[in-house]
Amino acid sequence: MSGLNVRLRRTLADQLARSGCLRSPAWRDAVEAVARERFLGSAIARATEHGDRWEVLRPEEMTTDEWLELVYRDETWVTQVDGVMAEDAYGLIQGAPTSSSTLPGLVVRMLEAARISEGDKVLEVGTGAHRVLHRADVSPARLQRRDLDRIRLGCGRPGP
Repeated sequence: MSGLNVRLRRTLADQLARSGCLRSPAWRDAVEAVARERFLGSAIARATEHGDRWEVLRPEEMTTDEWLELVYRDETWVTQVDGVMAEDAYGLIQGAPTSSSTLPGLVVRMLEAARISEGDKVLEVGTGAHRVLHRADVSPARLQRRDLDRIRLGCGRPGP
C-alpha cells in the first residue's frame, strides 16, 4: 500500500465527516482501511455530456496517482453498462449503468443508519456494502450476500 492510498483514504474520511455522512469512529476506521481500487476492476466508466454514453477509463491510461485520485473521490463509478463490464469495453460505450461502485458517502450513511453492532447478522443484497462491513468487524460468517448479477457477486472479495 502506498502512502498516497493512505492519505487519500484519510482525506475521503475527512470529507465524509465534514459533510455529516460519517459520524462513527468505527465506520471511519473502516473507510480508512478499505482499498476502494480493489473493487473497481481494471476499468470504470465515466458519464459524458451525452446522457447514455460512458467513457471507459483504465489505470494504465494514466499515472497511478491520477487513477487513485479518481478512485477516492466521493463519486459513484460505473463498472457495468447494460450487462457489459467496463473492463470488457473500450472507448465510448452506450447504455444504462447496471452496476457501480456506489458513492462512498451514501454507503456510509446507509451503514450508520442501519446501526449494525458486533454479533448482528447482516443480509447484504446487491449494495456492495460488504466491502466496508468486512472491515468493520462484521464476521464473514454473519454476513450473507445476495445479488442478481453472478459476475458482480464474485468481485471484491475481501483480503486478509
